[in-house]
Formats: sequence, structure tokens, C-alpha cells
Amino acid sequence: MKKKLLGIVCFLLMFVSLSAQTKRGEGLKSSIIQYEMTTEGNMIPMTQYSDDYGNQLCMKMMMMGIEIATITKNDTVYVLNFPQKSGVKYARPEADINYNELTPEIIEKYQIVAKGIEEFLGKKCTVYTAVIENEGVKVESSTWVYKGVVLKSIATYGENKQVEMKAVSLDENPSIAADTFVIPSDFVIRAM
Repeated sequence: MKKKLLGIVCFLLMFVSLSAQTKRGEGLKSSIIQYEMTTEGNMIPMTQYSDDYGNQLCMKMMMMGIEIATITKNDTVYVLNFPQKSGVKYARPEADINYNELTPEIIEKYQIVAKGIEEFLGKKCTVYTAVIENEGVKVESSTWVYKGVVLKSIATYGENKQVEMKAVSLDENPSIAADTFVIPSDFVIRAM
């Protein structure tokens, strides 16, 4: 159960983190977003730190008593397990969803449709639907995007299983300490 939930959470975190990218000069240069993610009856609080228009991302959470973080730096994604002082790294997928610069290829690949404008967390968001397949799992999502960052996402997979991730606070363009994106030197990192 723990591994399955962790796998689902990591997949969805990757999707949300990749979705948060913006091109330089558009969107938010930096942000700190507090999220609540609800899946399989569990609510997981998370904090996402984004800098350099999404080229540096750090998502921190406590899940089942374990401190976990995903750190994305340019072309590499790290998933860190703090109690074990270990982690994995993998290449950032090439086909990112950048909501400020959707290409015809990405729109077709993920069947992305802009459904309109809705207010969420006091911000006017564009709502997109998408279909993503990963290792035989089909995920249908609705995503609320503000200035290139995801404020809310509802993903349905399997037999009507659902994961909802919603921002409860947004700090636009804050200063973020550089060490937020540093991989601890005493962690053992292996390639995935």
C-alpha cells in the first residue's frame, strides 16, 4: 500500500512540477505554493518552491511520516527520501507540458483542451483537460493554471480513483534561498 501510494504521488508530482514550467519572461519568476493533495482517503500537505521560471523546482512533503522531496534542476529530477538519506535521479522528460507555450505536438499527444476561465484562490485560471498515459496507466486530468503554475489539479485513473491537488496559498515572486534546490552531499543518489 505504501509503495503504491508513493508511486502514484511521485507520478502526479512529476506531472504537476513539469506543468509548472514557463518560458523566461512569462509567468512567475518564482513562487511558493502550499498544496493539499488528497488521494485514497489520505491528505498530504506539500510545499512547492519554484525559481528561474520553473527551471528549479522543489516539492517537499510528509507522507506516512516520511519526509520526501522532489528537486528539479534544469534537465534532472531527484526524488529524495530524508530518513534514509537516499534518492534517485532521472532525466527530465523531453515532452514537458508548458501551459504558456503549448505546441501542436503536445496538445495532440496529451489531448489538451482549454475549457475556459475559472477563479480559484482569488486568481483567474485557465482550465485545461488532458489525457496522460504512463506505464499502461491512463490518467485524465483537469488543471487550473495561473501564470504558468498549477493551482489545482484533479486526476482520475483506474476504476474512478481520483487524486486532487489544490493550492491553499500562493506567494508570487518571493526570494527563495539557493540551498532550497541543493541535493544534500551526504545522500546516496542512484540513477533510475
